[in-house]
Amino acid sequence: MNSIDWRLATPQYDQVIDSNLSLFQYSDCTFSDLQPRLNASLKRFCELKQAAPLMVINGADTVYERRNLASALQAFTNSKVGYSESIEIDEIVGSYVVDDNECHTRIGLLESYDDGYLILSANSVLVNPKLLVAIRALFQVNR
Repeated sequence: MNSIDWRLATPQYDQVIDSNLSLFQYSDCTFSDLQPRLNASLKRFCELKQAAPLMVINGADTVYERRNLASALQAFTNSKVGYSESIEIDEIVGSYVVDDNECHTRIGLLESYDDGYLILSANSVLVNPKLLVAIRALFQVNR
């Protein structure tokens, strides 16, 4: 019976990958530096503020990505920029409660970022049909 070393049956990447090569060679670059097309799109979006009230970005749907988008967008505008993880319609569009003939209102994120930029997850908006209808109505009213 022939004996074969198990390492001969698996690829040996040590020969291909230089051990001196740093896999983190871009660690000193910012999010914007690594994505020049996204950077150009965000700049153009800020320039078209009134003509294009909504921008959809196809990318990872994480808090980290939204935070990076907010900081990249902040570089092109002096307006407020924020992001949210919430899918609660009351938190996004606001709410009011009438109690003992007193009206208590709570401002939503859309109102607090008026004349600014609010980054929301498209998946979160699509999951909540009421929120999608409310956002669509806001865009139609402001046109």
